[in-house]
Amino acid sequence: IVALVPAIYSVIPIIGDYRLKRNRGKNRLSQNTFTDRVDDLNHIIEKLLIKEHIIEISGDSEACGKTWIAKKIFDCINHPKDYKKRYKFPYKVAYYIDLDEYSTPKLESFFEETFINSKVVLIFDNVDDIGYILSKQSIYHFQLIYILKKPSENNFFKHKVSRFHEENIKELQE
Repeated sequence: IVALVPAIYSVIPIIGDYRLKRNRGKNRLSQNTFTDRVDDLNHIIEKLLIKEHIIEISGDSEACGKTWIAKKIFDCINHPKDYKKRYKFPYKVAYYIDLDEYSTPKLESFFEETFINSKVVLIFDNVDDIGYILSKQSIYHFQLIYILKKPSENNFFKHKVSRFHEENIKELQE
């Protein structure tokens, strides 16, 4: 019995690691699937790494993958070990906020209850009023990535999502 106690204590961390690996994909916003948009993802991340504080993700159509790229950036920042290309992020955490699901009071409480500084990336989707978010960005100094509901012209860095290449459909279906 005395020999079993240390053996049991040595197995406990192995079981914990197994549970972590099994649950690895549960806290992801995007699926780890094939994409031909790796260049889009890398381009936005490189802009973030050179301290571009405000980035807009835009595209030619309504359903061109803007939200998917925003969620992939969220996953890349919060779970960097999942990606082949390892980045050294100065950012501690990213938050994805879909403004269709957030009312103004709920968004205000988010800003009050969450520790936000320059090492935080906030990704806003379905933005109607960019002025409100820019006012919060000037107060808290977070890194801002946003997707507008309706296209508009502004002076911030704008990344236009590339179109999906039809020749990649076979790989996507595998």
